[in-house]
Amino acid sequence: MLGAPIVRKVRQKKGFCGPASIEMMFSFYGISSTQDEIAEIASVIEGEAGSRIDQLDQAVKSLRPDYTLLAKYYSTIEEIISFIYTFGIPVGVEWQGKFFDEKGEQFEVGHYSVINWVDKVREMIHIVDPDERSALTDGWIGFIEFKERWWDENDVPRVDNPDNTEVIRNEGLLFVLVPQNLVVRVMELGLQPVSLSLMRDHRNNH
Repeated sequence: MLGAPIVRKVRQKKGFCGPASIEMMFSFYGISSTQDEIAEIASVIEGEAGSRIDQLDQAVKSLRPDYTLLAKYYSTIEEIISFIYTFGIPVGVEWQGKFFDEKGEQFEVGHYSVINWVDKVREMIHIVDPDERSALTDGWIGFIEFKERWWDENDVPRVDNPDNTEVIRNEGLLFVLVPQNLVVRVMELGLQPVSLSLMRDHRNNH
């Protein structure tokens, strides 16, 4: 069994949880690429609505074409465990994060984070959260609560009219950043290259 993947925790800028998560995943491989660089390529604007996984994928392709972002919807905690314990790599997720505002009141919002360990005995997941307002205790969240929160909604360009968008609810999105020599092995486990089509089609394939 491999140890917990080491990622450098990044403090995100407002609306930059996606780019910050990619920066943390890059750090696992010793790659230095800032959330600002990633956000610029992904067309993510600080303080606005955030990012889609396909935008983050474009940044990865531009910055490090020797690495690939692979994703899967309707994923399971068992799959997270497999990647961490078998491959020893961190796992990205899109979920409903828990935070404290400036008044100390808790709120929830769609969010990207990185998982670097799962405690199977306690049934707890350890999340490296780029948002310093996280309400998780030392980054830990239980299996049951996490599964309830493992979804988000994204505005996606419509196929029939790309100038307009439709809201798609994404369930159980898991994504990993892997070097080219791991792409085939990871795709054999059901992950696919990131694309808008993958985001749209998952609604009809479950």
